[in-house]
Amino acid sequence: MNLNHTTSLISTPNIKPEFPEYYALLPLVVLALSSCIVAVVFYMKRRKRLDELRHRLIPVYTYDPGEEQDDWRDYDKDDEEEELA
Repeated sequence: MNLNHTTSLISTPNIKPEFPEYYALLPLVVLALSSCIVAVVFYMKRRKRLDELRHRLIPVYTYDPGEEQDDWRDYDKDDEEEELA
């Protein structure tokens, strides 16, 4: 066994393990990202339901000009004539 006594023993200073701040921010970032994803999913579902409803209601509310040609002014004239008579 060859021991060298000429070099001095250098001890490392006691470094306390520190708690990095980014570990505290990590749950907040994960929570924010997950809530954004949930919000986007709800928005897409709502938009899809409204599109389906619109496509169901469009045939109900379409205007067919050949169906009836009565003008709204004719109704007003008929009412005025009835009141005058």
